[in-house]
Amino acid sequence: MAGGIWEKQNKVRAGAYVNFKSKHNEEDVVNERGVVGLPISLPFGPEKKIIQINNDTDLLKIIGIEKDEKCIVMLKEALKKAKIVLLYRLNEGVKASKTLGGLTISAKWSGSKGNDIRIVIQTNINDQTAFDVSTFLGNTKVDIQKVNNIDELADNIFVEFKGTGVLQLSSGIKLEGGEDKGVTGKDYSDFLKELELYHFNTFAIPFDDLNTKLVVKEFVRRLREDEGRKIQAILPNFGEADYEGIISVRNGVYIKNNIHISNVEATAYIAALTASASYATSNTYALYEGAINVDTRYSDSEIKEIITNGEIIFINNNQKILIEQDVNTLKTFTDDKKSDFRKNRVIRALDGINNRIKSKWEETYIGKTSNNEDGRNLFKKDVLNILETLQAEGALENVSVEDIEVFNGNSKDAVVVNVNAQPVDSMEKIYMTVFI
Repeated sequence: MAGGIWEKQNKVRAGAYVNFKSKHNEEDVVNERGVVGLPISLPFGPEKKIIQINNDTDLLKIIGIEKDEKCIVMLKEALKKAKIVLLYRLNEGVKASKTLGGLTISAKWSGSKGNDIRIVIQTNINDQTAFDVSTFLGNTKVDIQKVNNIDELADNIFVEFKGTGVLQLSSGIKLEGGEDKGVTGKDYSDFLKELELYHFNTFAIPFDDLNTKLVVKEFVRRLREDEGRKIQAILPNFGEADYEGIISVRNGVYIKNNIHISNVEATAYIAALTASASYATSNTYALYEGAINVDTRYSDSEIKEIITNGEIIFINNNQKILIEQDVNTLKTFTDDKKSDFRKNRVIRALDGINNRIKSKWEETYIGKTSNNEDGRNLFKKDVLNILETLQAEGALENVSVEDIEVFNGNSKDAVVVNVNAQPVDSMEKIYMTVFI
């Protein structure tokens, strides 16, 4: 943790600054966040589509991959914090297959893991004229069916059967030829098109490619500014984004069994942590769950530079791996966007105002309420209730009815609303003087 003496209240790093001459911990009370988009390359599973995953999902059944497999380490990191992960398999590939006599067996999905599928054909113990056809993924039996011939075989969740005629006994028909294709920037563009159709709070882009990052920034800007969808994206090494909708991750961590989570992969955890944070929660000094060390340590001056550059950095503080400061990449400040906008807790509070007022407007007022004084006063009352609720949750302070103006727009169906809001930030710096 940073420290030392202070003359001015201008410190960059979180820490205790003491001269010798509150903690704020709100409980999440609104369960409207926690949905994160995650595009990753996989050796199996449905290609090019969103699959909703939570901690109760049977991954083997849904994507043909078990929880202990290395290829889904980012998914596991996201599930530490996310309520729902919108998983998207970026890559396609070649399906594994095998032919035995008149029977052709093909993996349902492309990818190298299809080569782990084998089919065992045995005589049924109770009916010598019938066969038991079992499907194994690795050593796990995932399906068994009793049939008399090839024509009666039904596809299961992992393989497709084709052909006609008599089955041949086999102790194991192992599929082969399954291959994985690489991932390009276009695959991430395809992900964004699919993701846009879903509700989500954040998404990760575990891909360190500048052209892709610029596409992502424009996607986030369009959704936030043109469509009012207050989402954020988390990418590696993208401090130059200079935008409150983009969070950049500078370094990575090690988790149990000394497994390395690079900063590219750590975007999944930060996306989930950010998505699940309430409008009144800061992730400054938040624990990276399960981490045992950082992969790169920085000096005090380097950390200050990284924070000023608007990037998330993990630090080792008393054997705990923490987020140094919960910031986004905004660093060009204006009268419209002052330095408060670089703090993600403040952004979440402002986004909460947007999201709740927008939802109330769409649900209650569009096409339903007259644009007269009574209707506008009713809307003003609802806006006040929303602000007071956010204040009760710890996201805002000093809420007053005088902060809200609602009046006619230029057309008869338009309403203009002005809201003054004071987001609450968390305590991060202490400037103390001890007199003796």
